[in-house]
Amino acid sequence: MTRPLAYLAVALAATGLAAGCAAGRTAAVRNEYLKGQLEPFVYAKPLPDVWPDVLQLLHEKDYPLVGSDAVAVGQSENWATNFLSPGFETRSGSAQNAGGTGFLPSLFSKSSAKDEDSWRYLKTGMGKNYRMYRVDGVADGDGCRVIFTAFQGRPGYTGEFNTNDSWRDFTMELDLLRRADPEAAARIEAKMP
Repeated sequence: MTRPLAYLAVALAATGLAAGCAAGRTAAVRNEYLKGQLEPFVYAKPLPDVWPDVLQLLHEKDYPLVGSDAVAVGQSENWATNFLSPGFETRSGSAQNAGGTGFLPSLFSKSSAKDEDSWRYLKTGMGKNYRMYRVDGVADGDGCRVIFTAFQGRPGYTGEFNTNDSWRDFTMELDLLRRADPEAAARIEAKMP
């Protein structure tokens, strides 16, 4: 390789590396913006009105649902898939008990809602990308909050995850917001970096 070609190759490699770093920074800035907008977000609708949108979003993203959740969105459901799935269908309870699950931020345990349907949660089966979701919704005044926690598995999944394998997925939360409150989603996206 001649010296000018070598310099050109080094320059192209450096440009590619810089572009990759810039894309990574852009994604991090976008995620921080979404975190700031979505962490405190409260839907103006009660939890029972938002939950069907949660199920439909997960179905459209090809995450297998279990039991009555699968039936509600038209997925096939039988005892074998229910038994073998690491997921579970929607469960409900009092929001005051939600903080002890280890999956939820402390804001859920601060909810004043005491009725037995003030907290709903489900876990999907494993998607094609070895990812699954735990979705939690809790009543908040006359509205509700919904949190998507992603769990990333890998081939040979043994059923165990550690904290490095999970994160709050603000992109899925934005997808839900587009569906359940398009005006609020448009306001957030209009200012997105």
